[in-house]
Parts: sequence; C-alpha cells; structure tokens
Amino acid sequence: MYVQVLRLAITVRTNEREVLDALRFLAHRAQQPDTPVTRVECLVRRHGAQYEVSANGAVIDSAPSPVSVLETLFAFTQSRALALFDEHALVRGAVVGTGGARALLIGERGCGLTSLCVRSLHLGAAAEGDAFALLGADGVTPLPRRFLLRAGAGELLPELGNALERLPAISSNDDVIRAFDPAEAGFEWQIRRGPVDACVVIEPNHGGETRLTTIGETEMVRRVMACCTPPVAGGREWLHTLSALVTRAACWRLQLGTIDAAAPAVIRVLA
Repeated sequence: MYVQVLRLAITVRTNEREVLDALRFLAHRAQQPDTPVTRVECLVRRHGAQYEVSANGAVIDSAPSPVSVLETLFAFTQSRALALFDEHALVRGAVVGTGGARALLIGERGCGLTSLCVRSLHLGAAAEGDAFALLGADGVTPLPRRFLLRAGAGELLPELGNALERLPAISSNDDVIRAFDPAEAGFEWQIRRGPVDACVVIEPNHGGETRLTTIGETEMVRRVMACCTPPVAGGREWLHTLSALVTRAACWRLQLGTIDAAAPAVIRVLA
C-alpha cells in the first residue's frame, strides 16, 4: 500500500490480508501540492498473536490486532509528515472552497466540521480537508486524510445513502468511525496551499437556529489561536502570520443549528 501525506511518502508491505483491509482507513486519493522529499518503508509481519510493525528496518511497535496496526501507522505517519513542517502551526480546522475562493472553518471537536465538508461537496463546493491544516508564511494547507464520520452521520447526511456502510470503519469508545474519501466517492479532491478569503468560526447550536454574523478581526485572531498548536521550531513569527491571514480574510461567526442551513451559508460566504 502506498500513501502520500504532503512531503512524506509511505509504503506499507504485508502479507496479512486482515491488516491490508484495516489499512483502507489510512489510504486516500487526495491530489496534493507537494512532491515527497522523504520516504518511509513500513513492514508488518505476524509473529504468533502479535503484529510486528517496523519502519525503515527499525521496529516501532508490537500490535495485538489489525486495528492496532492501523492506529500505530496512522500516528507514526502523521507525526513524521508534520515534522517536515516544523515552522508551521497546526490548526484544528477544515478548508472548503468554491469559485477559486477558500474558507478556513474552525471550531471545537464535534461542532460539525466534517458534516459541513461532506454536505458542501454535494452542493458543488470543494472540500480540501475536514479537521486539520498547516498554517505558515505560505498560507494554509489542509492535512491529507480521509474525512472521519461518527455515529449519526447517516441521519445528518442522507445523500451518502448505502455507501456509508461500505466505508472503512473502526470502533472507538463505543462509537463507530467511518472514513470518507471524496475522490473515491467521485468528487475532485485537490488539496491546495495558499491564503484563505474567509475565516468562519463554527459554534454548535444543534437543533436550534442557524445564524451567520460578522465577527471582528481581533476576536477572530483569538479564536483561531485557540485552535492552534504552535510550530515545533518555536518562535513567535507564526503569530504575525496568523494575524496577516485573518486581516486579509472576511471574518464570520456561524451558529450551526442544522447542516441543511449551515452548508449553504458557508457557500454564500465564499460567493
């Protein structure tokens, strides 16, 4: 199996069919703005009841199940990919776009970012990433990974239909998480790097009214900063980068009552 995460290329080799099935969760078809500069060769071999996971010849874990192998490789590959962007901040946020314009959507976990992204796709917009993005002097770059849908996604996103049940899935804390690949579903999935034209903070108001209002730049900087992990390389330059990003963007607050109303509101912001 081969997967690219921006500047990192990962090849996983194994003869264990159950491991390959689990790793569908990790594979994706996103088109990306980078050519890999670092390559990692991973090998998974079974030894009795355990799966030995190695990277470039060094053992990194002994996993008890195929799902544990997936979790190990997911964490390992994400951390290795992020290490190649040590001057970038990691922001918890989604990126959607239409007509050449892009918006950064931020919010707390569970606020509805992934559902907004999937619904936006079905409304004709582009969804580059649903959860995390890199923020640097070169702009915003979504982190390539499948969009993760939790229990209840079928009710929120009826357009997925029976395809939802065929998505790769894992169980976590009594929840079933399914992994959606836009390209696999027939949408163009192109991850871009550059500025954003709008910043939208999502505030959950599930079941209530959906409202879109403007927000000041200072408050938006504070909101985005609260969703950021500072660069590994340290320094405070990223704060200037963040401020410049927000200054050139339209700033909005979206109180999300329903996905049906919220997704068109995001597209109106971009228009």
